[in-house]
Amino acid sequence: MLAKLPLRSKLVLVVAVPLFVLLGFAGAAIVQRTDALSDVQQYSTVLPAFDATSNATRAIGNEGVVATWRTAVPIDAAAAADLRKARATTDDSIDRLKTATSALSANDRAAFDEELQRFLRRADELTKVRRDLDLSVPTPAEVADQFAGIGDDGVALSNAIARSLQDRGLATSLAGVVSLDEEQLASAHEAAIGMTAITGDARTAEFKDWISAISAQQTARS
Repeated sequence: MLAKLPLRSKLVLVVAVPLFVLLGFAGAAIVQRTDALSDVQQYSTVLPAFDATSNATRAIGNEGVVATWRTAVPIDAAAAADLRKARATTDDSIDRLKTATSALSANDRAAFDEELQRFLRRADELTKVRRDLDLSVPTPAEVADQFAGIGDDGVALSNAIARSLQDRGLATSLAGVVSLDEEQLASAHEAAIGMTAITGDARTAEFKDWISAISAQQTARS
């Protein structure tokens, strides 16, 4: 069949076939590079939200410790001053989280929007938690549990953000950061519950909570 083709057509085929093969390989390479670029772009847009979530979770854990101290010893001026600082840090970290997540596209946010909305709702509850604390309504142990619960939702959000990344290597790296946040949160809860024992407010059930917090810390380390 090829032998019957005119010379000009044969020359076109000689030039065109290698060109088509080259274009095919180039097209595949372009797709791979585009996918890689997409992963990098996703990472650069999602990472600020992940960092903000991690910072907010740690800030909430820290505020929980200081708030428990303040509840246990309400007349301590140092505790009151530290609590004001801790609240300001928490509020700033949550504001940064809202800014970071509002900058994301709906597509980037879709994979973890449920966890995000839950965490933001729990963060909004801090206003009531703080008001009750200032009125000496909850016990130190109740304060510790409230902050631990909000922190847990922060960890859940961090996990969801890490899982949303297309690059599994990056997702695994961020999962390691989440484990550190879990350990920090467990340590904060352990410290808060231990503080109730030091101040004489601990009950048997709270001691069990303290043991559970230590176990959670050990689990996060493993």
